[in-house]
Amino acid sequence: MPNACAAESAVKPGIRFAAAALALGAGLVAIAFVIALISQPFYYDVDFSRAPILAFTGLFVGAGTIYLPLAWLVPRLPISPYTLATMLLIGLLMRALLFGSYPVLEIDYYRYLWDGAVLANGFNPYALPPAQVPGSELESLAMQAGLVFERINYRELSSIYPPLAQLLFALAHWLEPWQADGLRYLYLLADGMALLLILSILRRLGLSPLWSCIYWWNPLLVILTYNGLHMDLLLLPLLMLALQSMIVQRPLVACGALTLAAGIKLWPLLLLPFALRGLLTRRRPLAMAIGSVVTIGSVGILPMLLFGSADHSGLAAFSQHWQRNSALFTQLVGLLSLYSDAAEIHARLLVALILVLLPCYLLRREPADASQLIRWITITIAALFLLSPVQLPWYCLWFLPWLCFYPQPALLLLCALMPIYFLRFYFDFRGEAALFDHGIVWLQYLPPLALLLLLPRNRRGATEPLPRHV
Repeated sequence: MPNACAAESAVKPGIRFAAAALALGAGLVAIAFVIALISQPFYYDVDFSRAPILAFTGLFVGAGTIYLPLAWLVPRLPISPYTLATMLLIGLLMRALLFGSYPVLEIDYYRYLWDGAVLANGFNPYALPPAQVPGSELESLAMQAGLVFERINYRELSSIYPPLAQLLFALAHWLEPWQADGLRYLYLLADGMALLLILSILRRLGLSPLWSCIYWWNPLLVILTYNGLHMDLLLLPLLMLALQSMIVQRPLVACGALTLAAGIKLWPLLLLPFALRGLLTRRRPLAMAIGSVVTIGSVGILPMLLFGSADHSGLAAFSQHWQRNSALFTQLVGLLSLYSDAAEIHARLLVALILVLLPCYLLRREPADASQLIRWITITIAALFLLSPVQLPWYCLWFLPWLCFYPQPALLLLCALMPIYFLRFYFDFRGEAALFDHGIVWLQYLPPLALLLLLPRNRRGATEPLPRHV
């Protein structure tokens, strides 16, 4: 009888924690539903000054607030097929509710749709910026595109997206020409692949599969991908494949995955030192790994550089001039302006140097285990985000999957606060963007940075390994 009582008392907390997690999931589903309902007032041609920007931002930040307790709940949840299935179903329902919703304050996807159609019809997406299409061989395609073509942003610039991203956009065009849902189907496929790889890595590390809900339930991922239609999620399966390959000591596969990821966005090349570290004393495998990087990179990256024009290069414009929603970079430019008339250029060069040297510094010794390797990679990606001159909320997806294995509280809080960015539109439509850029922007960054500084004083902070059982 005492044993039965003890078992019963052990079960009750697990039930309570499961009920709490279910309530959080229900809240996230409800917010996804409401965002889908209020998305219509954000139609392209409406007066955005009358759109419910404050309501959208409040709902988005509210979703992040609901999401935050998950990192505390997960190690206390009972592991069972039922619990895992419920977690998967809730995340899938969040995504399904946003299919067909109108993208809120987002227009980048028009470029994806156009680039995909251009490539699917056998043309070079880097050859002509949209502004030069009238009177060219692409004019008939532009007439077919209709509003999609008319609404492309930065029309004077050619596409910024590397070749593998262009192939994926073409696949979305094949699935549903000129339709946002074609992109959503593509994203859902990549999303599912990333989740399967996360579950596989968790199993290999001996961790609860329920840690995957840090990824699967994240409102930043769900809303910015399935409503905002941003394409950064396409990187994640390749990044997780690279991580799994590093853990099982298959550096050639890891290098190949990272180089392919650079064919979607260039920054994963920063992670190559982590894949190559174990080969430094093995000349032949190292030569093969470098050869594979050069070969895949030549096929996957060089077309963007070779077949575009420097006069209208989107990549050149982005790397040299764009700055948005940045806090630390803005302060760095201000500091350097005291000593240089070219402060912004020098700040970009300094940030690039830091990001190149950081992996080398971390890898001055062999990582003790997979957990340390994951921490170092997460630090590198977080530094890339925090020092970047462009810190858009969807860039947080770059480090999000790594938080399933290393749930750093400051980065989880950052994910919850990044939707504050959308307040900029509210102030911009009233001619007060400077109020956001030089003040409100810090609401996204100061709490996570403060938490990051406080964590080393906490003996049970984020450096503690994840519990391997519940």
